Amino acid sequence: MSNTRIQHSIHDLPPLERGGVEARQGFDVQDHVAAGLFISMIELPELLALWCETHDDITLIWHAAAGEEVEFVQVKSHALNQLWSLALLCERDRKVTNPVGTSIFERSLSNDRATEPCRFRMVTCRPVQTDLTLLTLMSDAPDRINGTATIKALAEEIANRVNGFRSENGNGAKFWLEHLRWEVVHSVESVQSQNLIHLKKLIEKRDDYIFSDQLDELYSSILTKVRDAASADWGVDPAGKKLTRQCAIQWLDAQLKSRQNPAPATGGKQLDDKLRIAGVDPIEVESALDSRRYYISERLRPQYLSLTNIPLIEGEVAATLHALRARLDAGEFPDNGVDFHAKCLNALQELQRTLSTTCTVPLSFLIGCMYCIADRCTHRFRKAKV
Repeated sequence: MSNTRIQHSIHDLPPLERGGVEARQGFDVQDHVAAGLFISMIELPELLALWCETHDDITLIWHAAAGEEVEFVQVKSHALNQLWSLALLCERDRKVTNPVGTSIFERSLSNDRATEPCRFRMVTCRPVQTDLTLLTLMSDAPDRINGTATIKALAEEIANRVNGFRSENGNGAKFWLEHLRWEVVHSVESVQSQNLIHLKKLIEKRDDYIFSDQLDELYSSILTKVRDAASADWGVDPAGKKLTRQCAIQWLDAQLKSRQNPAPATGGKQLDDKLRIAGVDPIEVESALDSRRYYISERLRPQYLSLTNIPLIEGEVAATLHALRARLDAGEFPDNGVDFHAKCLNALQELQRTLSTTCTVPLSFLIGCMYCIADRCTHRFRKAKV
């Protein structure tokens, strides 16, 4: 009997590990890294697809000269009190009966089992120890090209630590190191900031334009899109975990079109629709429309506020609402429109107490400002739609 192993394409292989769909709370570094790669996929013709939580934290399908190439991305946001080292990479789970294959290195290399050539990426918040610095360089960097002796020494040490562990395709530590890029991102805030800059530049290259608050909302939708893909159950909807470049481009086109050319409506129509979709009582809806009209009147002909204070106040309202929407999209709040509407009102009451202005800001102005922002399509009371 032949012992020859039958190889399959990455498209036909189920993940090596698949538990139940995780109830993920809050956006973490992995979500923002995936969002950044989603933006890159729209820009780069060679990046064909982005898979979330399949074979690895993130799986990328690249177009290469000889066909498709797969990149397996592990994102580690652990709050370590030390730099990343070979010891951490090779540390196995001692809580299981058979710990072979449980280290970070082994889990990553284990993905080398398909017919397509592959590469690997480690994304961490903490930097690496000096002996791993070479891995943070691009593959075509001169120091990386000339670092064969360093790679060999690292491979020998890894092999000793994991007893020569190899992938199903027969490759070991040297192969993993030669095909690995290590990326240090520092923090969620750093990744988010870079992604927003990247997204803005991408939109400008397309000769499109959106306002800053619309850019934030668009990025929130991208976060929700990759998070929903990560949360999808492979056993129920494997296609839901895979985002393709073609679909991403079509999605962005539709998103920009809707933001640049909103459907014509009489003043307050968008707000009315959003509150009713949220399930807010019709009497409260009418009160909200009155608050919006009061805000516009005060904005045009200030009676209680100075013109110098108004931009500061509006900026604080917008920032407060943005923070709340981010938490709603991250799953920290239930997707309940009535409850979230109440949270927004409570947050504005708190904002009124903390605002540093020359005179007390009427709560009605803050609430009216929120409703005006909602009427411009920026604020909402339900989770972002993708």
